[in-house]
Amino acid sequence: MIDAIESSSFISDISVDGEIRKFQTSIFPVMDDDGNVKSVVSIGRPFEDREVLQHENQMRGAELDLIQEISSIITSSLEIGDLYERFATEFKRLVDFDRIVFMEMNDDGESLTPAFVSSIGPHKMAAADFLAVQKSGMDRVMRNQTTLVENDLKVHRKFAVDEELLAEGIRAIIRIPLVTRNGAIGVMALDSYHPNAFGPREQAVAERLAAQIAPAIENARLYHEAQEYTKELEVIDEIAGLVTSSLRIEEVYERLSSEIGRLVDFDRMSVILVDSESGIASQEYATMPNEFGLERRAPWSISNTATEKMIEECATLIEADLSKELRFEPDRVLLDAGIRSVIRVPLASNERAIGVLALHCRRANAFGPRERRVMERLVAQIAPGIENARLYQEARERAKELQVIDDIATIMISSLHTEEVYERFASEVKKLVAFDRMTVILIDAEADEAVVTYASGFSHDILHNIVRRPLKTSHVQWIIDHRDSLVVDDLELAVEPTFSEDPLMREAGFRSGIRVPLLNKNQVIGTFTLWSKSPQMFGSREKRIVSRLAAQIEPAIENANLYEEVEQTLNSLRTTQEQMMQMERLRAMGELSRGVAHDLNNTLSAILGRTQILMNQITDETHLKSLRIVEQAAQDSAQVVKRILKFTKLDDNSEFVDVDVNQLVTDVIELTRHKWTNEAQSKGQAVEMSTKLQEVPHTSGNYSELREVLTNLVINAYEAIEGDGTIELQTSSSADFVRISLRDTGKGMTPEVRKKVFDPYFTTRGSEGNGIGTTVSQAIITQHGGTIDVESELGVGTTFNISLPITSEIDALFHDAPEAPQEKDSKVASILVVEDEEAIRETLSEMLQLGGHTITLAENGEEGLKCFKEAHFDIVFTDLGMPGISGWEVARAVRGMREDVPIVMVTGWGVGISQEEMDENGVDEVLPKPFDIDFVLDLVQRIVEG
Repeated sequence: MIDAIESSSFISDISVDGEIRKFQTSIFPVMDDDGNVKSVVSIGRPFEDREVLQHENQMRGAELDLIQEISSIITSSLEIGDLYERFATEFKRLVDFDRIVFMEMNDDGESLTPAFVSSIGPHKMAAADFLAVQKSGMDRVMRNQTTLVENDLKVHRKFAVDEELLAEGIRAIIRIPLVTRNGAIGVMALDSYHPNAFGPREQAVAERLAAQIAPAIENARLYHEAQEYTKELEVIDEIAGLVTSSLRIEEVYERLSSEIGRLVDFDRMSVILVDSESGIASQEYATMPNEFGLERRAPWSISNTATEKMIEECATLIEADLSKELRFEPDRVLLDAGIRSVIRVPLASNERAIGVLALHCRRANAFGPRERRVMERLVAQIAPGIENARLYQEARERAKELQVIDDIATIMISSLHTEEVYERFASEVKKLVAFDRMTVILIDAEADEAVVTYASGFSHDILHNIVRRPLKTSHVQWIIDHRDSLVVDDLELAVEPTFSEDPLMREAGFRSGIRVPLLNKNQVIGTFTLWSKSPQMFGSREKRIVSRLAAQIEPAIENANLYEEVEQTLNSLRTTQEQMMQMERLRAMGELSRGVAHDLNNTLSAILGRTQILMNQITDETHLKSLRIVEQAAQDSAQVVKRILKFTKLDDNSEFVDVDVNQLVTDVIELTRHKWTNEAQSKGQAVEMSTKLQEVPHTSGNYSELREVLTNLVINAYEAIEGDGTIELQTSSSADFVRISLRDTGKGMTPEVRKKVFDPYFTTRGSEGNGIGTTVSQAIITQHGGTIDVESELGVGTTFNISLPITSEIDALFHDAPEAPQEKDSKVASILVVEDEEAIRETLSEMLQLGGHTITLAENGEEGLKCFKEAHFDIVFTDLGMPGISGWEVARAVRGMREDVPIVMVTGWGVGISQEEMDENGVDEVLPKPFDIDFVLDLVQRIVEG
């Protein structure tokens, strides 16, 4: 027996003898004993007229209900999205479909845009994708305003795109035009996974309902367009106000991006301006560069780019999907950053394209006719404003150029030192043109070479290879031949011309450069060159600016060179005179001057400090006038002390010259000969002077100061010899230093004495010495960037070793562009002051208190260490020379208790303390006397800032 478990039935139209008859078909599954389907039984019978009428009445009733519901929908909402959604839901009750799509006609009257897609089932299709595969069928329905039905795509396909629908599983489709009294406004499309899903009844129902909803769609669309238009007017009004109220270009771009976002959906906006003469584009603005990994680009050529096409045609360009069609290869960087669609609108002013405003979106097909219309209207409003802001910015830049040129002119007349001129010139150029390295190259006509006379920021290896190049293979020869500037857009892509130095520059990481001729009396004397590690950094603007600036430096180079020649001659004469001077008189005067300077500096510290403190406390102008006189007198006295020290060759601003170390040793031997020969013989001594001088590089320094150091050491060596003995002078060199060693066979020193040999006022000669000779020597060597140390053994002798940095043509070229100082907020600290002079101690305390700092005073080293143990201090100030425990001992003890506390050594010696000595004793800073209140507070601020 067959059991009918489930059954279903449906009504369909079947042709019988050429007549359409309605049949009801019932389907029954037949199951076996295990519950599995064994077969299917289908039974069909013709519909009786009564049944047909009854079925048709039911369908008409449902249709009337749906029409009534649609009428309700139409009158209750003007939101088109809501209208589509509710209609699709109700329509599904009457006609069985798997997908419904509403297509709206665009402003061009030809193309369609998907407005709504409702997918039911496993296949979900985006609106943009649906348009891509349905365009042909839709266009036909629109043009003819007739319904299109395809009953079974598997059997018959009218359009090529039907293949894609069939591949998706769609079997039957129907396309109904949406027509109003104004004509066709769109298409309603139905898809089904079943063949023959849309018969005459379904077509008739769909057409009637489409006729009902079309006017509602048009009304909703008009309402939506009115809203959009109102919003557009608001945005245009905002933008119009913006471009007329602000000339700050960055502010214009920021506000513009925000306002456009109210009308158009996008992920990134950029503004590109183009130099019409050079064809070089520059990115003026871009939103969210880091999110896309698209940093601000260096200027680039618009050749073969979308920008070039737009500048030529002055027309909007839309790229719907970069992943499917990449029309311009440079746009690949956008695709790699995740951008799929782009709209570019020309910025036109006075009927001339000056640039491009571009919107980028991660979605494909994000920009259509509406976005084109909106953007063109907006850009028409903002282009003149952008042009005005750009012109304003150019005017500001020109004003800045004039200011820089004026500053350079001041530099030219204020200094005759070539090195200083180059340094300050580089700093001024950097205010107008961004660069990483700068060189000045002059022609050596005799050697037929191009010589680097100044360079900032190059490595030693690079300079070693380019400091001198054959003229014929260098870029300088090209400049001579063409008498024009030479711009290198990208060394990695450069073809002709290339020069002998270019491979080295490329290896060093430089990409672009500009080379400008330096002229003297209409003759090329060299080149001024800027380099950047980014490509295409030097366009027509940079070429114009650099050429103008280079013209300013040319006269200064000639004047400075002439001045240096005269100065070298004078220095040579001065050195010759100094060699003939009486060294004993200089040494005696020097020792006396330094002792006086120490005492005067202590006194002046109290006077100047107290005066400045009172000036901060008194407001009465009469008293302030008197205090200013006292302050000026103290400062003048301090300058007198400095002049005394300068006279004894210990000023910090010594003029350095090239020094032949072997010649220096020879001169010192001759200058001290009377000591170790005549004076020794008068005492019955035989002192031998020997030398071992190797061929060594030169150093740079003050010849008189270095000679004084060696003279002092030779005399000390002679006086350390009791009886007969030997003094030996040796020279040698390493990769970076030239060394001078002075060995004697004198009585030597104990380890304790050797450790104190550089301490001020420490002497082994009793009343005959003042204890500052070796201190001064150490200061001089330190000022020269060198070191001095001592080796000694009691009863054997002593050796002083001096190391001075080697100076070469290349080393003199190293310079870094100056950086602007940064202002910082003030911070307060707890400070311990250890000073045996009461006046200085109290003065320094009150100075520090003016900065808001908390001060604890100690009158000697022992008391200072006790205070330090009992409380926490942020900084320790200690005098160097104190009775009992010296400043060095205080520093070492403090460092032993706390490694992190900054220590400042206060000294009135007027000479430097070496970094090595500071490091050995844990000292961080040195405060020379007399000190200025601003200098003291700045020093503390610098320390607390880290």
